[in-house]
Amino acid sequence: MSLFLFWLADVAIIVKYDVDTVSQWALLKSLIFISGSFISLGIDQAIVRLNLNYKETLLPVLFQIVVLTLLTCGILWIFDYDVSYPYVFLILLCYSTILILFSFERSKLNYTRSIFIFHFWRILFYVLIVSATYKLIEIPLAIAFISAIIFLVGPLRKISFKASSFKNYKPALKTGFYFFLSTCSLNVILFVDQLLINGLEDTTASEILFSHVTFFIAPFAAILSFLGFLLTPFLRDNKQKALLFLDKYLIHIVVGGVVMVFCYYLFSGWLYKSVKKQDPIAWLGIVLTFILYARYLLLIPSAYFGAFGENKLIRKVSIRYNLANIFYICAAFILLYKFGLSILVAISSALLITWSLRALIGYICLFELKRDTLRTKE
Repeated sequence: MSLFLFWLADVAIIVKYDVDTVSQWALLKSLIFISGSFISLGIDQAIVRLNLNYKETLLPVLFQIVVLTLLTCGILWIFDYDVSYPYVFLILLCYSTILILFSFERSKLNYTRSIFIFHFWRILFYVLIVSATYKLIEIPLAIAFISAIIFLVGPLRKISFKASSFKNYKPALKTGFYFFLSTCSLNVILFVDQLLINGLEDTTASEILFSHVTFFIAPFAAILSFLGFLLTPFLRDNKQKALLFLDKYLIHIVVGGVVMVFCYYLFSGWLYKSVKKQDPIAWLGIVLTFILYARYLLLIPSAYFGAFGENKLIRKVSIRYNLANIFYICAAFILLYKFGLSILVAISSALLITWSLRALIGYICLFELKRDTLRTKE
């Protein structure tokens, strides 16, 4: 429900606000999710993987969050992005804290509590957006995040104020760093397009891309995120079943995805036209649908890496994903400046190629993981 309401908030912003405000919101979303993965440094994933607890881990995590949030705002200031830095600091600080609290509860298999912690701010944001029109989009966002920090009160009572907590935190930071590389590569490819477009000050292109992504990708991607949320801990606790599942159902998943994504393409085109009262850009909708299918395919490798991937494999996957991201940025600028394509065509084409590369990398490494697991059993 919260993911659906957050999507409705995107729709409300697209309908209620002007092009510049929609572009500003798209930029803020990119900053939140890219910076959030940087600030957490993969500790959120390490918490699930290593089953860490509040008592010895929360204090060093909070210290890390404050320091890296300040650093992030400093970097944004250097690049002179048109944002309100006090609001951005507050938003990033709260979001990163929520991400950590969510991971603690998810590790303990408290699914309902963890998902409520993670998505509570989205529900509040939706209520604030539809109840009034704010001149600054940062205001309802900051209110939503501050309200969600109430979930920090309970864990703070469990903190152990010991110097050894920071020393014991080092192994988790090492494990988390490999997940950070992987998560960061994902968030970069998901949201860096808006950073690039806003950096080039093309608010019209920003609004067009954001509007199409909102309808042609976002709802289906939200379902994929929820499935991944459930799947990784389940695979971790059912290793034997996980290998059998891969052998038996992988081809069904690949073929079934084609049918689902095609049906969703027809639905999203109708939805876009109904809400926006205008036809979508046909070629952009098709490109985004192919990107959505690549993201669908990556659900399985990502879940298996999170459940069983050793540090060596996670590092290998992360490096390859980040190389693909570098290719994306280079390809976008080559298509834009060398071949003179429009910014929408350049970025969407580069995105499609890069997501295809990520899917290929994911399955190559997944079969490596399966092979190594079978060797270990023998």
